[in-house]
Amino acid sequence: MAESLERTLARELRRVAAERGMHLTHLADESGLARSYLWRVLGCKSSATLDTVQRLAKVLRVDPRQLFGIVEPPRYRHTEGRPLVAADSTRPTRDKPKRAPRRR
Repeated sequence: MAESLERTLARELRRVAAERGMHLTHLADESGLARSYLWRVLGCKSSATLDTVQRLAKVLRVDPRQLFGIVEPPRYRHTEGRPLVAADSTRPTRDKPKRAPRRR
């Protein structure tokens, strides 16, 4: 069975805060949340609102989707000296072919 969103959020909050060397008390204070509320979210006793997730992500300097375990590849990647390449493609995107000049 898949992990619930509440558990994923709690796990990712702890992981990202630890990577940043940020204590969870500091995270609560910086995001303007009551410490008791953050502890309930981390203990899966309360569900976080989207506003709360955005505030936490802002303090942690991550994309809010990352706190739900969603990692998306970049849509496009730059290749040196060539046009942009779609992330799901191995061929470069091509511009329209140039037309030969019209004869008069």
